[in-house]
Amino acid sequence: MEPGQVQDYLTALKNTLEAVTELKVVKDEDGIPTVKVPKRISAATVQAFTDQFAEIEQIGRDILFTRRAEKAVEKAAEQGVQTTVEEEKAKLVARYERSQLSATTKMLEDAIDEHNRNNPNDQRSIDNPADIEATLDEMAFVEAELKRVKKETVINEGLLPLVESNLDRLLQDPDIRSILGFSDIDAFDADKLAERLSNIDTRVLIQLEYKLDSMMNNGDAYGIEYMRVYFDALDAEGRIKDFRESNPQVKAFTPKILFVLPTAFMTSLENFTRQMFPQIGRAKLTKVRGALMLDTLNNKFEMAEQQIALFDRLLTEEIAAINEAGGSVNTIGDQVLMEIFSRARQVPDGRLAAQHFADLKAIVERTIDHMQDKQKSDFTNMDIEKMREAYDFLFGDTNSFG
Repeated sequence: MEPGQVQDYLTALKNTLEAVTELKVVKDEDGIPTVKVPKRISAATVQAFTDQFAEIEQIGRDILFTRRAEKAVEKAAEQGVQTTVEEEKAKLVARYERSQLSATTKMLEDAIDEHNRNNPNDQRSIDNPADIEATLDEMAFVEAELKRVKKETVINEGLLPLVESNLDRLLQDPDIRSILGFSDIDAFDADKLAERLSNIDTRVLIQLEYKLDSMMNNGDAYGIEYMRVYFDALDAEGRIKDFRESNPQVKAFTPKILFVLPTAFMTSLENFTRQMFPQIGRAKLTKVRGALMLDTLNNKFEMAEQQIALFDRLLTEEIAAINEAGGSVNTIGDQVLMEIFSRARQVPDGRLAAQHFADLKAIVERTIDHMQDKQKSDFTNMDIEKMREAYDFLFGDTNSFG
């Protein structure tokens, strides 16, 4: 663009922006409100600007592509390949035009191009709706096939060999027994297990393989109980299906107790299911609860509550013992010590222990600075003093936590 054209472009841009600007109410020099109306131009004028500068842009792009095509011809000649400026320029233009398309359209055009290369007697066009529909169907099939192959690979090459070679150890864990669907080594059947695993999402299977491998190599079973949830849901679906097929006469009702006493589910599971299935006896009601996994769910809640109560009691007793011994865990300094010692054992990947030490030291220093800035409103002198004591204890005469 010539210098004058650049100025014209900036003026056109300014006018276009003003054309879509709302009026404003401002105060004049005397403080009197006045309406400021932007200078507006018509849509036709804006379109004329657009057409003018789009044409200039196209000329510049054409010159750029021509130069690139000439260089491509020279490079090809050095490698003994014959081509022309027109051919190379056509490739550049095609790539540019494709770059302006959406991701889905690019994938569609790529698939049509590949089909045309492989089928010279059956050419397709992006402009033909029938060709687009056929190509989309093929793309969907290929995507589904890739997902199936990926899942089969994870199962057959990852999970099955890992499970089979460590069955005796894996079956000692109740969560893994529920995941695998059997509890005895002699019950292992690779085909049945593969079929069971195929009903689970590939993402979950990849996580399961990682956790089982970590358990075998590091003795770490953390998180395996979350994997079990997917398989419990799978088993529940199967039990409900079997129950429905063998008991077609059983119909469920909405229990009125839900609208009267929401806690009734947890306080009396038997009453809940009896109202939901009033037409069946006590013996079959037990089967219904089993099919719906309500007993299992109730037991899980009770176990969780017991564990929380136990943890709370142990924690309270530990804090009391620390206080009786003249210690403390309640001040800001105490909390900082606990936090830093906890983080000291969690060195991020790619960081050296010395770097991690320096990072934590800088964090505490910035925290003290922040506390001093906010002292009047949020922190007392005692808070800051305790924080400095913690800093001196952690970082005063050492360069590591060793």
